[in-house]
Amino acid sequence: VCACIHGDEYEGPRALQELARALEPEELQGTLVLAPVVNEGAMYAGKRCHPGDGKDLARTFPGRADGSVTERIAFTFRTRLLAGADYFVDLHSASSEFRIRPLAGYQMREGAVQEVQRRMAIAFGVDFVWGTPGLPGRTLSSAGEMNIPAIYVEMPGEGRCRPEDVAFVRRGV
Repeated sequence: VCACIHGDEYEGPRALQELARALEPEELQGTLVLAPVVNEGAMYAGKRCHPGDGKDLARTFPGRADGSVTERIAFTFRTRLLAGADYFVDLHSASSEFRIRPLAGYQMREGAVQEVQRRMAIAFGVDFVWGTPGLPGRTLSSAGEMNIPAIYVEMPGEGRCRPEDVAFVRRGV
């Protein structure tokens, strides 16, 4: 589970921090990897994109090992974390400037993986679930290339990090 692909999305990182503190390891089955802040430079700047190159990490996957800072983040995340996943959840929000209705989405794919993704999106608990075409540069595109069931979740945003939105994300994860 990852959050803060964009530096101005706060509900996901907060929810993952709270979840990590509350989990009892002996109650887990399998391995849970939580990455509350993927785009650290953008987070510290409070901006959607990394200030080092101005690129949108959510449009940069699979990235490049020898690329710009954002391309290197995408490459490293994909090869070191995402590649080992059995399931993937990418947490977002409407950024600091907008407010949207919570939703969960997944990339439309052929076969059984699509049904697993649909069930994951429904299980998250939002009222609005949708399947989208594969779009280049996304974490979900990279997950799709590796046949990993994956969803993304959008929370209201506005940079407010409301406690009720954080609690909702935590329950969903």
